[in-house]
Amino acid sequence: MGKESKDSIHDRWTLNGSGKTILWEGWIIKQGGRIKNWKKRWMILVEGSIFYFANSSITDLKGYLPLCNSKVETATEMLVKGYETFNSFFKVVTATRTMVMSVESADARAELLEHIGASIRVEDYRADCSRLGVTALASVLDMLRVHTVTKDATDSRELVLDPSTTLAQLHLVARQIVQSSVVSDLILDDIELGTNHCKLLADVLCASDSIKKLSLIGCSLEDDGMEQLGCGVLCSLGLRKLFLDHNNLTNRAARVLGDVLQADPCLVTLSAAHNKIGHDGAHIVTALGQNSTLRQLDLSYNDIGDDGAIALADALSCNAKVTHVEVSYTGMTEAGLAYLAGTLPLSSTLKVIGLAGAAIDEDSARILADSVHYTQSLERIDISKASGLENSAVMAGVGGCLVEGDITGLKLLKLRLRAEVRRRPARPLPGLPPTPTPRQR
Repeated sequence: MGKESKDSIHDRWTLNGSGKTILWEGWIIKQGGRIKNWKKRWMILVEGSIFYFANSSITDLKGYLPLCNSKVETATEMLVKGYETFNSFFKVVTATRTMVMSVESADARAELLEHIGASIRVEDYRADCSRLGVTALASVLDMLRVHTVTKDATDSRELVLDPSTTLAQLHLVARQIVQSSVVSDLILDDIELGTNHCKLLADVLCASDSIKKLSLIGCSLEDDGMEQLGCGVLCSLGLRKLFLDHNNLTNRAARVLGDVLQADPCLVTLSAAHNKIGHDGAHIVTALGQNSTLRQLDLSYNDIGDDGAIALADALSCNAKVTHVEVSYTGMTEAGLAYLAGTLPLSSTLKVIGLAGAAIDEDSARILADSVHYTQSLERIDISKASGLENSAVMAGVGGCLVEGDITGLKLLKLRLRAEVRRRPARPLPGLPPTPTPRQR
């Protein structure tokens, strides 16, 4: 059965120094040439060509089949004596010959035909583009135009791939991204990403410093994929924004993200809202205390609870960069909110914080009101859908901060002018409430 190469796109075997990526390799049987007998060969598919060898160590090249102007299709099933396990046939038709081949399963055949079909289309477009003087990246993007949306195929800074994009197509696009250094924003939203996809993306991040934004929203991303992707983020020299919302990430992925932030890469925006991260999400916010680049963090709709609130409070007290934090609907209790609110004045950079859905009582509301009053940098706080308090006690002394939330009965547009904010009366800072006891995990 065929297998996909697990090596890096930069470390893979190359043929005659061409540097072409191996898209598929595995055992086949083939019939072709002048003598129509069957032979078992190790086949390697690269962009635009098929090579077959006598063994898997690729030391004895037996043949070469260019794919330009070719077509591939399934073939009639048959039984080949001595090769009974090879029962999924297909044929490659070129201008001069027809090669009948078989692999050991229908799944392997479907995967291989997908890769061959994509490779044929790329090679055909490359030939046309070479004749017309068009760049290779433009060729690939044009070939995938029914699957790809770009601002400009030749000079785009943003590349948005359609959800129907396959792994084979992503391989081809990835290589051109690395070679061209043109694309800065790579948008793969709603494409189902497995571990192999993530490993490929990690290779791209390591090899290309042009990628500034990677969006993987709604990609069914799992923890295994995040571990692969994390390696790419760590070695990336250019990635600034990473969006991982609406995936299946759990605590294991949270630990990976925390380790990434602790390593202090180039990230300025990290969004992982609407995942399945639990209390280990605190590992992510704890890393803020050692990170000097991140400006925006969104962990909303993850059950990080009071552990996350405590970790965030401690991190904000020593982080001098973060400006936007979103922890709405994270299972924060009154105690967690009070502890977090009490540390807000210690942050000199925080401008926006989302606390929607947090539990709130009179004590935590009073602490929040006092803290917001003395947090000079804070411009907006979201306490919509906060539970447990029906009056507007939190309104006392909020200064020039925009407060959004049902708890106030309305949205307030700047209670006072900036000049009035600067003339806030001198009052002692609110006392820090005791650290709440974390919930049993």
